[in-house]
Amino acid sequence: MVLHKAVLIRTENITAKSHVNCQGGTTSRSLMKEAQTLLTWAESNLLSLEAKHLQGQLNTKADWLSRTDIDQGEWSLHPKVYQSVIETLGHPVLDLFASPSNVKTPRFFSRFKTQGAENFNALNCRWPEGLLYAFPPVPLLSRLLSKIWRTRSEVILIAPAWLRRPWFSEILNLSIQSFPLQTRPTLSGTGPSPRPHLDSASRLEIERSMLTRYGYSSEVIESILASRRPSTIKIYEYTFKAFKRWCKRKKKDFIEVTVATLKRQVAVITSILPHNQAAQISHHSHIRRLLKGVSNRAPPTKH
Repeated sequence: MVLHKAVLIRTENITAKSHVNCQGGTTSRSLMKEAQTLLTWAESNLLSLEAKHLQGQLNTKADWLSRTDIDQGEWSLHPKVYQSVIETLGHPVLDLFASPSNVKTPRFFSRFKTQGAENFNALNCRWPEGLLYAFPPVPLLSRLLSKIWRTRSEVILIAPAWLRRPWFSEILNLSIQSFPLQTRPTLSGTGPSPRPHLDSASRLEIERSMLTRYGYSSEVIESILASRRPSTIKIYEYTFKAFKRWCKRKKKDFIEVTVATLKRQVAVITSILPHNQAAQISHHSHIRRLLKGVSNRAPPTKH
């Protein structure tokens, strides 16, 4: 872009200006080295190089982020990502958490009274019929999920895949379809969708997530997980980490590996894989582990 052209540097740093125009200085060895590197490159690549002083109050573009207050609630999906979401899940009729600067639909609710908004404070007002869109601040997720459950509303919810947060299991319970979002470098579709939440999660976290998909309540899930003693959980966790390392070396997806490929690790891996065949209710592994977990958490009194 600047090759073989005259370049003007406008800076509010008088020392930097002096080192460029005077081709170095004598007060700082590190600045002298930086100036030498810059000028050596400029000599063979630029027609000319000059620096001029720019008053700090006029340097608005470069210093904008450091001089303005960023509203942490004003997040928005990239337009290409949003388009891929609605093409798959449907077009929403209203944006529940929006402002005029990031609204995704013609109709929207805002945080405060805003021109153009149908209402404000989506958690305390009545929602319209139809498919809704919500990209709420993370602290509001629990309250939002409660309202979705009470109103039986259909919502496209944008939320982080944080398995350790208490609201994550509620999202899985309410979900009828999931749509993992791709990162910016793979928007064009060249490459798989990332799964950082699974790749970094522990075996226990993945098992909890898998049990949630069966629709069990939090109390039932914790009872099932309590069927294993802490010493057993540690052994399983160690073995599972070794198994993930093996999958990484073999370039295999550890969620999709079949049990037939495993030997001594069967007990560990099957705890995070869905059941492929239905069993009689009395012999279902979840039921048996639930009863064992209840017994471990509240042992019978011996008289």
